[in-house]
Amino acid sequence: MINAIMLGCIFMKTSQAHRRAETLIFSKHAVIALRHGRLCFMLRVGDLRKSMIISATIHMQVVRKTTSPEGEVVPLHQVDIPMENGVGGNSIFLVAPLIIYHVIDANSPLYDLGPSDLHHHQ
Repeated sequence: MINAIMLGCIFMKTSQAHRRAETLIFSKHAVIALRHGRLCFMLRVGDLRKSMIISATIHMQVVRKTTSPEGEVVPLHQVDIPMENGVGGNSIFLVAPLIIYHVIDANSPLYDLGPSDLHHHQ
């Protein structure tokens, strides 16, 4: 009997993780604008549930088709991009909607892209 109850509790907790993913919302559009005097790629993320996510982290990547110096075509080349959230690091605390941003500087994979490139790569 105790095993059945424990199994039910474990199943309930693991099935709730899927529902949690449905309560995280992201802004419909990302923007590129000046923030603190620096050009930034920004988006907003929020949590619709009243119970908070503990120890949440966020990562952003640019995924695009590239060609290596040897001529190999990599259709889904993934590049991690550093991001900031006002608090620092990848950890986020979603008490209220939070603006996540990436500073576009000479080291950014977005640095060489112009407005027409971004529109083309939607």
